[in-house]
Amino acid sequence: MDDREGDRAVDRVRREVLTQLSTAADVRSDPVLAAWLDDDANVARFLRAEGGVEHAYKAAKRLVSMLAWMKEERPHELVCPACFKLSSGGVLEASAAGHYMHVVTYDLMNRPTIYSCLELAANKDIEDNRKHLISTFETAIGLMPPGVEQWNWVLDMHGFRLVDCDPRLAKIFLSLAGERYPERLGNFWVVDAPGIFSTLWACVERFIDPVTKEKIKFVKTDAKNGEQVGVDSTRPWMRQTLTRAPPRLQPGQASRGAGQPLQRTRRRILCAGDC
Repeated sequence: MDDREGDRAVDRVRREVLTQLSTAADVRSDPVLAAWLDDDANVARFLRAEGGVEHAYKAAKRLVSMLAWMKEERPHELVCPACFKLSSGGVLEASAAGHYMHVVTYDLMNRPTIYSCLELAANKDIEDNRKHLISTFETAIGLMPPGVEQWNWVLDMHGFRLVDCDPRLAKIFLSLAGERYPERLGNFWVVDAPGIFSTLWACVERFIDPVTKEKIKFVKTDAKNGEQVGVDSTRPWMRQTLTRAPPRLQPGQASRGAGQPLQRTRRRILCAGDC
């Protein structure tokens, strides 16, 4: 499909969205929703997720659902309630009893890279974690340079315990990735997954669509010196990740030492001399 045909397909889907919307006027009167729908990249991403122009009606249906969700959830305004509290003076203050999931760097393709560590995440509440996921994904989108549409995620499994075996959070991520943020995930590296994680993986693996599953990579490190095991299979990942810090931080990133994840990830995950 050439650029002209692609533009026509995007316009067709956008018109179908407005036809399907019973509250099209509400969308146009909301500057955030209107701007989001007017962005060709957003419409094209949902069209690709459905398999192309022949599935324009299904793509429009998903976009209608997305707009309704955005109107209710207001993801662009969401701040994790566990990581930030409103002070008596009306100022957001970081909380120590929150999460450890931040955008810490870009890869060589200028994609924002998220780092999270289970050992350093104090909050295990499912709803709080759902909101933190959305907040972090929105931060990653806000940090994308022009032309970039994807993020990476490095999930450091150090500190994984039985309490982390709840499959609900994994299902929430899969739902968000598929329904609300399709085509956004670049790579997802699961680092040092313990044996106990296999139980959770067995529960959620069957729910993962093949495209997403292809992006999930399991990486092992030598915890003592930070060197990778199986360097040949993981070298592309090492070269793609952790090249530079993002230009600014958003609420949720500055809490609990936002600089530490980058240092820790380089120390624990990256090969010392071959990246």
